[in-house]
Amino acid sequence: ADTLDELIERLLRVLGDLHLEFELIFADDGSSDRSLDILQAHAHRDARIRVFPLVRNFGSQSAVCAGFDQVRGRWALCMDADLENRPEDIPALLEPLAGGVDLVCGYRQDRDAPVLARRLPSWLMNLYVRRKTGKQIRDAGCGIRAFQSWV
Repeated sequence: ADTLDELIERLLRVLGDLHLEFELIFADDGSSDRSLDILQAHAHRDARIRVFPLVRNFGSQSAVCAGFDQVRGRWALCMDADLENRPEDIPALLEPLAGGVDLVCGYRQDRDAPVLARRLPSWLMNLYVRRKTGKQIRDAGCGIRAFQSWV
C-alpha cells in the first residue's frame, strides 16, 4: 500500500512518454493492507488500470500468472509493486521486444542484500538456470521482465 500511489504515477508517466497504447494490470494477491482499495480507486479514475483481486494469497507467481491471463496487448511486462525495480527502466526492456526479441529479463545491479541469506542463493540459482536452459540469464530472480504476449 505504501508504494502504490508512487508506482502508478511513475508507470503512467513513463508509459505515457513512450506514446504507446497500454494498460496496467494489477493482481492483488489477497493483501491485508489498503492495497486493494488504493488500486480500485486508481482504476475508477483511469480506465487503463485494471485490478484483479485474488481470494487469498497464493504466492507471487500465482499473482503474476493471474495477471498474464488478462493481457490483451502485444507485449506484457511484469514487476512487483514494491519499487525494488524502477519503472524508468521499462523503455530499455521494451526496445528489444520491438526488435523481435521474445523475452527480456532485468537484473539487479549493485544489490544491497546479505551475502549468505540472499546473494549466494541467488548466484547458485542463476548458475542452475543457466546450466538447465543453456541461456545466459543474468538474474533469474529479478522481478522485472518483458515478453511478447504470446510467450
